[in-house]
Amino acid sequence: MSYVNVADLLEVGVSESRAVGFVLPLILSVTDRDSGARGDVECSIEPAIYLSIYSCSTVTLVRQVDFEEVRLLEAIITATDMGMPPLSR
Repeated sequence: MSYVNVADLLEVGVSESRAVGFVLPLILSVTDRDSGARGDVECSIEPAIYLSIYSCSTVTLVRQVDFEEVRLLEAIITATDMGMPPLSR
């Protein structure tokens, strides 16, 4: 059994005038070497207050940002192996 843990720090500027639904200019790619259902991967983003992730590739703004209240948005994207048995932690 092997585990791969990759952590990258990405910085993306988002102006306060961006509307809900804005797609952040990120290129995300998550793959599993297994085939079929054993190769399924699910992604989540925490905290999910301002941002949402779709299909492990697209991050969108789901709430208007007021930079007088929030100066910096930080989020962690987690990819989980959905195969059986799952090999992610």
